[in-house]
Amino acid sequence: MKKILLLLALFATVFVVSCDENNVGGGNTSAKPTTPEEHKKRLEEITIGLIDEVAATNFEEISDLATYLYSEYSEDKYDYEEIEDWADECYAALARTFIGEECDSSEWYKETYMYYNTVVKASNFTGKFVAKNGKWKYTEANDLSFHVTDDKGNPCVFRLTTSGNTKKVFFGENWQYTEYDNENGKYIYSYDVDNIYVHVPEKITVVLEQGGKSLAKANVKIDLSSITGENLNLSKDKYNVTGEFEFNGYSVALEKCKYAPEAGSAVAINFKKGSNSLIKASISADLDVSNENFYGSTNNILDIDVMGELQIKGAIIGDVTEIEKQLDAAYENDTNEKLFKKAIENINNLFDVKLYYNNSKTASATLKLMPFIDDRSYEELYWDYELAIVFDDETSYSIEEFFNEKDFKNVTKAFERLIEDYIDLIEAVDGEDIEESEDYYDDEYYY
Repeated sequence: MKKILLLLALFATVFVVSCDENNVGGGNTSAKPTTPEEHKKRLEEITIGLIDEVAATNFEEISDLATYLYSEYSEDKYDYEEIEDWADECYAALARTFIGEECDSSEWYKETYMYYNTVVKASNFTGKFVAKNGKWKYTEANDLSFHVTDDKGNPCVFRLTTSGNTKKVFFGENWQYTEYDNENGKYIYSYDVDNIYVHVPEKITVVLEQGGKSLAKANVKIDLSSITGENLNLSKDKYNVTGEFEFNGYSVALEKCKYAPEAGSAVAINFKKGSNSLIKASISADLDVSNENFYGSTNNILDIDVMGELQIKGAIIGDVTEIEKQLDAAYENDTNEKLFKKAIENINNLFDVKLYYNNSKTASATLKLMPFIDDRSYEELYWDYELAIVFDDETSYSIEEFFNEKDFKNVTKAFERLIEDYIDLIEAVDGEDIEESEDYYDDEYYY
């Protein structure tokens, strides 16, 4: 478990430091931090600036609209029977083919499994729905759209459109329990098992408009040319998806999401406010995988650029599975100081993650594993490790020690306020208290 946590910690630390080092205003010409105290001060100042740039007030327009629509078009005020009937007809119209039956029985039970192939197309789910006078009116259309009005009478439209060629791809199984009975003490069970195939389109567009103005828009483009068959085959198929999600002046561009067996897999994103890039990130690797197993990964590269002021560059040297072998060696020798430290040293030689300021060629900090004696041990001396940040003056701190609550108290308070503001926006939509809802599920009597 700790091996998984280590890899997560590496990426989480990179993310935390990325967020801490943003300055949306750009052009930060302050001197390069040289001591841990200077690093902390600069991180705190810039993090609070970043929090201001993603303030919940930037999304009040969407929240206000959602609050009105949730109230005005609730089931208490509108009859949704037209939409429900349409959905039932769409599902009933799906191409469903019976392919076989299996039975399993004993003295005490009998189970019957009915297998089907079910094919889903976007063209099965189209129509135009207009809300008026407490009812939804349906008319035929080439896409799927819902039309309402806001509190000022402006038309609002939610629209889903697909275009281009399609490719039939297996998406998984859907199990549905259909019957239970008891005949002379023998339990009878029946199940329908659908193999779900989806005709994946080349382009998908989702738009939310208010008064002719786009509030949110998502475009996704899927390269279908390299998918070799209906079933997922990670050892042969190649996948490439790009897209962009725009919302109220912000955008997240999926510039690349590419998979290719053995060579060239990569993901690249760009988070922007207006035309200003807040965070650009990319990760690439050469993967050796099949549908059943992960065999290894080489040429693992991580690259993050934050407003041109902070760069985080990382790499795993050689195959990622070698890190797992060295972690196993460390665990097996956690009472042997020499062998444990040797395994940790080997791991540090296998990954290289560094932090740079303002595109400098000289790193300001490095992430490493540091061995330590586990104070929780009583009868025998045990060794453990933790992720640490090492600065260019050779001072080092564990991640937990460096990003402590005392030194970053202003950041903590600002972040807590940010979360509270977003919770207030969400609660305003349906009037439900999120914290009370969570307390309900956490209540010991619920279980």
